[in-house]
Amino acid sequence: MNEISKFNLTNSSCDKFKEEISKFNTAVSEFVNESDLDKKEEKIKTLSSEILEFYQESKEELGEMCSVGIPILEKNFTKINLIYLEKIDPEIYLEEPEMICCFYGTCEKCCDKNCSNKNYPVIFLHGHSVNKALPADYSLDALAKIKGKLSEEGYIDAGAMITSSVKEQFGLWGRVNAPVAVTASYFFDVYRTEDGGEITVPSKTDSIDTYAIRLRDIIETVKYRTNKDKVIIVAHSMGGLVTRRYVQVFGDSNIAKSIFITIPNHGIDGKVRDYCSILGEKSTCEDMDKNSIFINKLDNAPPLGFPVENIIGIGCDMGSETGDGIVKNSSQYLSYAANYYIEGSCNELGFDFLHQSIVDPEQYPEAYEIINKTIRNV
Repeated sequence: MNEISKFNLTNSSCDKFKEEISKFNTAVSEFVNESDLDKKEEKIKTLSSEILEFYQESKEELGEMCSVGIPILEKNFTKINLIYLEKIDPEIYLEEPEMICCFYGTCEKCCDKNCSNKNYPVIFLHGHSVNKALPADYSLDALAKIKGKLSEEGYIDAGAMITSSVKEQFGLWGRVNAPVAVTASYFFDVYRTEDGGEITVPSKTDSIDTYAIRLRDIIETVKYRTNKDKVIIVAHSMGGLVTRRYVQVFGDSNIAKSIFITIPNHGIDGKVRDYCSILGEKSTCEDMDKNSIFINKLDNAPPLGFPVENIIGIGCDMGSETGDGIVKNSSQYLSYAANYYIEGSCNELGFDFLHQSIVDPEQYPEAYEIINKTIRNV
């Protein structure tokens, strides 16, 4: 700029030079006040390009000395020393997000091992098949009405299950902090093929001892799928004998509580015993005979090591005493259990007995209330 001021400029170039001086002075002021280095650089490059171009155009002119009258702003700038720092990659740690599970409009942290002793799953266990012609899976519907009513009141209905070695995802059923209800049958077993597969086959002609072994597999499967320490057993009729035999053989550590419904705890006799093997399976009928070795073993076993709620059906004439039409009052009674009496009626000609109808919540809501209250107070 100082060099240009010494040139002999034409009038038009002199006017343009005055404009350049004004722009230069403005740029110097803005440069000082600008904090962004990139913007500083942009201002200087633009102005420098214009002035250098004007310098080349005007240095060969043959005019007169230009009287500027505008001082060229001079500014001493402190040199910027760049300091190069070693690159440091920041270490950022993010916690794993918590899994959220929702049930009936309520969302909360999914359950893990901390929920293993809460909301124990309920296994509904059927009784003796009173008709040989009925398929084995028919037994899964025996307690369906009770389970269905519980699902209306906040229980997760996990459907029906049978013995199987197939492993689902561990703890999947127990992710939601809510109780699970499942119907199960010991009338099925697994046949393993040579290629490592398996076939589930119905098998309802076995002994109660065999059914107790299958119950062990059912309990372990439910514990695995729910990630719970224990289960609650709701058993009807022969299902109670299967449960008692399971405990006698395998111990009581896996069961938190049981609810028995019209169980032939001390066996069957009279007409029921005589007709049992005609209508049902011979092996289990022989086990349930009041004079059998099996019943003798149960009668002489120690009390179960967990709370037992025992629902006894009465009101039907069974000769010398009352009962539910299939099992006498004295056979249902357990000295170490909390015994509840439900009075009902039977129609022997219509083959309609309290023994079966007591598990219908609509016909006998008092039995359902005992079950509901008991499983919720564990």
